[in-house]
Parts: sequence; structure tokens; C-alpha cells
Amino acid sequence: MGIKFLIVDDSKAMQTIVRRILSNAGYSDHFFKFADNGKEALERIRTWNPDMVLLDWHMPEMTGIELLQRVKELRLETRIGLITAERNQNSIQRAKDAGAMFVVNKPFTVEKLKESLIPALAGVSSLKDEPIPITQELIFPSPSAVSILLSTITDSKIKVSKVEPISVENLTLPCTLALFGDSEKKVKAVIILESETVDKLSESFATSIFKGEAFDDKLLAKSLMKALSIIAVCFYNVKDSQELSLFKTYSMQKMISKVQRMNNVPKDERLDLKFTFDDDISCHAIICLESQNGY
Repeated sequence: MGIKFLIVDDSKAMQTIVRRILSNAGYSDHFFKFADNGKEALERIRTWNPDMVLLDWHMPEMTGIELLQRVKELRLETRIGLITAERNQNSIQRAKDAGAMFVVNKPFTVEKLKESLIPALAGVSSLKDEPIPITQELIFPSPSAVSILLSTITDSKIKVSKVEPISVENLTLPCTLALFGDSEKKVKAVIILESETVDKLSESFATSIFKGEAFDDKLLAKSLMKALSIIAVCFYNVKDSQELSLFKTYSMQKMISKVQRMNNVPKDERLDLKFTFDDDISCHAIICLESQNGY
């Protein structure tokens, strides 16, 4: 199971550069195809159905903006990001209005592209290999998408899988409770992570993306916030067609009644996850809608 990338640029050299940067960003084991212009890319989109199209703006036969407009007209479910030298803000806004999920300016770094891809790739169809809860307001994270994003960002291989519902009393204390919200600052979902999940996620991020910083409690706390922010963008808020954001976290030394009520949430309105790390240590987390608990 992997992500299908379509790289569209009239320069063969730039196609190679984008492919190499994607490999350096952690996407070397996924699938790649190329197109030299928008017209050829449209055919690839129709026949290959890529998960992510990385598109140049100025190309012969059909430009990037013309392809965006055509994809929108045809109602093709395609995620597209622009990698371009175009810097005019009105033009960039025009591209976003036409459906571009992000615009990255050339020249760009591995980190910049990775930062743009994280929310864009959340929940891509090829990663949905297990049923996940979907309500009228919210689509829960795909465990496979979370797994790939966490593993790509860190130097660890983190496998995330859906498991049968777990009783909150079986989670190892102390636990961390995180609240996720929408653009209107309303809490939409909550996640509770047992202590070992918190420790392993914090260590993975601290030793990869925060290399060189003093390894202390402050760094571990910052690392956990970064990991939870990645999980947040894997939610999809149907109302405003955006991902969620991390709002607050709380450390719990004992189970409180609000958290214990998670046990009563119907199976199709919660998501129980198991995290397995490089050393084969496994630990758990539970996600449910805010409306079930009223935080």
C-alpha cells in the first residue's frame, strides 16, 4: 500500500529534482509517474487516479491553472499542489480558488515540501484499507495515513492500526487527553493516549525533528505537541472542508468521569488505535467525538 504521485513539469530536470526531494522527504517507497504538460497530466489523472499531483504552472499545451480549472469542471477527486516560480499573490490565490491545496515556490526545501504535503495527504484513498468512523460533521483519521505521516516525519517506523474497542480503565496511567477543534475554535474530537504512547511518540519526534536540542522534559513536551498536530490534520471536518487543529492537552493522573464515558460511545462513533514502534512495543489511544463527552 503506497501513495501515487504524479509529477507534472515541462522540464525533465525539474521532474527529477522533485522526485529526488520526495525521496529525501521519506516518500521513496511509493509510486511515481510523470507528465510534461497539463494535457498529458489530465489523461494520467483519468487513467491512473493519482493520490497527489505536483504541478508546475507555466507549461505548453495546457498550463497548470488550466489543468486545475479542467479538473474542477470534470469534478475529478484529485489532490493537486503547485510547485512553481510564480509569486504573484493574486495568481496564487487564483490557483487556490481553482482547487490547489497548496503552492510551493521554487526553489524549495525538503522541509517546505514535507510541511505542505502532510495535510494534503491526510486520508488519501489508497491508504484507507480499513473502515473508519464517518459522521455528518467529521471523518476520522485513517490509521494507515497516520502511520505513513508519522513514519515519514520521524526516523522511526510507526505502525498505526485499528483495534477493537478498549476499556479506558485498561489504559496505563498517567494518560494524556488532547482536544482537536475547527476553524471556529469549537472542539470537535478528543483523543486519550496512554502513558507509553505518549512516551514513544515524544521520543520519536525528539530524536528526529529536534536533533541537537537538549533532551529534557521541555523538549519531550514540544515533541508530543508536534506529533498530536500531525494527527490533527488527519481529521477531515466536512462543514468547512478543512482538517482540525490541536487545541489543548491535559495530563491525567487518574481517570475522570468524562473520560470513563468513552466506554459508552457506540463502536461506529469512536476509533481505537494501536501504535507499534521499531522496538515492537505496542500501546494504545482512543478517539471519539467531542459531542459524546462535552469537553
